Amino acid sequence: MSADPHNPYNPPPGGEDWTRREYDWDRGGYTAPSSASPHGAPSSGSPYGSPSSGSPSGAPHQQQPYGWQAGPAGDPVMGQSTAMSPGDEKTWAVLSHVAAPVAAMLSAGWLGFVGPLVIWLIYRDRSTFVRAAAARSFNFNLLLFLGNAAAYILFFTIILIPVAILLWLALFIAMLVFHISAAMDASKGILYRYPISLPVLR
Repeated sequence: MSADPHNPYNPPPGGEDWTRREYDWDRGGYTAPSSASPHGAPSSGSPYGSPSSGSPSGAPHQQQPYGWQAGPAGDPVMGQSTAMSPGDEKTWAVLSHVAAPVAAMLSAGWLGFVGPLVIWLIYRDRSTFVRAAAARSFNFNLLLFLGNAAAYILFFTIILIPVAILLWLALFIAMLVFHISAAMDASKGILYRYPISLPVLR
């Protein structure tokens, strides 16, 4: 028979009475009693989620999703990757911006969106930063793809050939300027925001 009739699971002297604790699913462990231990000594807390390991007020610790960190504008930033080093994150983010103009110039402006799309498909679950960079590059190049298609249509009308040439020139300049800026930001761990794009991928 237990020495304490009110506690059939009476712990040994100096031990912790886990029957007086509640499991905190937010912290992933048992919370310490709010006042004192069963033996009258102040509780020393638990290494598995005691109030001292949470917020100063003792409120449940609010964890961000693994692999995510917010920047000043709420954008994901580098450094909390689930399966990539920060250096790899920078490299693939830069490539998601550089691959687009290279592919566009090799395909007469038609396949600029392919490179960012491939990188997005491969790394979307490994790095939030790379995923966001590739998605933004794809969305911008999708807009360039539509602009290129419009320029070809204008070109084949014969009369609007000068307009088509001006549109191609504007698309080419925008492609170089914005992708170079995006690649430079990505090399510093900054997520670039294109001034205009079609919100297809995230």
